[in-house]
Amino acid sequence: MDLGIRDRHAIVCASSKGIGKACALSLAQEGVHVTLNARNREPLEAAAADIRAATGVRVATVLGDIGAESTRAALFAACPAPDILVNNNGGPPPGRFRDWDRDAWIAACDANMLTPLLLIRVVIDGMIERRFGRIVNITSALASDAGRARVRAAIASQAEHFDMLGLQLGFTYESGAIVPDATAKPAVVNPVREFVPNCRPGARLAHGLIERAGAKISTLDLIPPHRFVLLGGPNGEAWVEQARAASLPLDVVRWGVDVIDPHGWWHEISGAATSGAILVRPDQHVAARGELASDGTLAAWWRVVTDCSTQG
Repeated sequence: MDLGIRDRHAIVCASSKGIGKACALSLAQEGVHVTLNARNREPLEAAAADIRAATGVRVATVLGDIGAESTRAALFAACPAPDILVNNNGGPPPGRFRDWDRDAWIAACDANMLTPLLLIRVVIDGMIERRFGRIVNITSALASDAGRARVRAAIASQAEHFDMLGLQLGFTYESGAIVPDATAKPAVVNPVREFVPNCRPGARLAHGLIERAGAKISTLDLIPPHRFVLLGGPNGEAWVEQARAASLPLDVVRWGVDVIDPHGWWHEISGAATSGAILVRPDQHVAARGELASDGTLAAWWRVVTDCSTQG
């Protein structure tokens, strides 16, 4: 993939090793000329040599602590008009906040908030004038195998807290204002974390990207908050005609007529035949799904609409 940044110029702070060096190398591989910075000369020059040999771009180096004004001045002397600024600095040492005094907090803010802001203040106007600029802010105290292992362990310990799609979206009604169609729930191993989009009666209507009047919308946008909606399949004329003649508080959407389905949502996810239909409640849960618009089926569907409208 061509990112369109060849022959741009970048400053990458704290870039002699770890994530900083990886950022500089990635930019150089895209043809960006990079200015590296670090506090220790030997690893800094070694990183510059590695990047030059691997990519052939121009690589400059500036030795010094990025928190020092003299180092920042030297960086802009080496790269006066950077198109890309990667703010990177080692974070404070890990520990418990009860053990950190005011000086520790001030040092952390100075290194990881104020220093990046001072760099941004210098580059931002030039980026605006050139109508191109990219600023990335990172910190990398944990950019080591041990640090990454700690991050992975922390994420894994909170997996069900942060990754609970099944709990958030997978709730299904099994009775009440639905007309079951005898299909089983999608099989999942972990019902808290796993969610399989579907349109089984009782399930939340599956999201799909469709088009209406030339605009891209979600299938969920078709459902107003106070009305039922009948979604008629591409060949579901019978359902659509019966719904429009029912004199109920019910909107009708015809697939392929009122909306366009460029990604095959109806075929892949709805679970209904092209001649079928889906009845959706105002809470965006599926009330019913069927293939043939028989009198008995229609009576059961309209009863759900009528009962809910009477109670609501």
